[in-house]
Amino acid sequence: MSKVLKQGQTFTGSARVRVYQPEPGMPGQAGTGESTDGTENQEADSAGAGGQDTAGKRYALISEEKRKILEHARKQAEQSAARILEEAYAQRDNIVNTARGEAGRIHDQAKTEGYNQGLNQALEDISQDMAGIQAAVDRLGQGLEEFKRQMNERVAGLAFMMAEKILRKKVEYDEAELADMVAGAVLSERDKENITVHIPEDAVGLVEALEKRLEPLRDKMGGVLRIKTESRPPGFVQVETEEGIVDASLDVQLDNLKKQLMALNSRE
Repeated sequence: MSKVLKQGQTFTGSARVRVYQPEPGMPGQAGTGESTDGTENQEADSAGAGGQDTAGKRYALISEEKRKILEHARKQAEQSAARILEEAYAQRDNIVNTARGEAGRIHDQAKTEGYNQGLNQALEDISQDMAGIQAAVDRLGQGLEEFKRQMNERVAGLAFMMAEKILRKKVEYDEAELADMVAGAVLSERDKENITVHIPEDAVGLVEALEKRLEPLRDKMGGVLRIKTESRPPGFVQVETEEGIVDASLDVQLDNLKKQLMALNSRE
């Protein structure tokens, strides 16, 4: 005996399995109150109850699917937001670290440049100080040279003054000194034939002393040797020959001595 299967049901052995149930209200489907051939469904009440139960479960399945989709979308959105936020934080940290590194580099560069600038300024200041010290040393050296020159002049002047006083006293009070001076002048002209010696007239004892000193020279000369007194100051001595006059006076000799001292001083 065969069984007639109702729409929406199937049997396999004794187990009932629910099959796909179309949504209510669709043409030619159960739940509309009509069969596919246009006749009324004799079991409308029972089929309607079964359709409502299936629709409720189907709605529940759709709602669960939507919830899962929404949950998945929410998780993806949260993951995307977290990833974007993480990338933003990473970029922020990178920018901050880069800015810090650049600031440190600029600071170190400024510090180095400032150190170099300070060092260069210090070297420039030291160079200027050295130049100032060198200029001061040069001025001091010039001052020392000038002081040395003045001292040499003073020493030479003092030596000349002392020599002048000593010689004048000897000539004035010691006729032997004057005789030696005259004899030296005559000997410098001994190769001449005619020699005339001019001396002060106040040196009376000098004439006799010269006569004795010059007597040996007369014998060797073979010429004329005369002594002539004149009104002259003490220390006056001139030797006249056929070639001219040699002034051997004390003043002339002192003047020559002064010139020699000045020349010696200038060489120093």
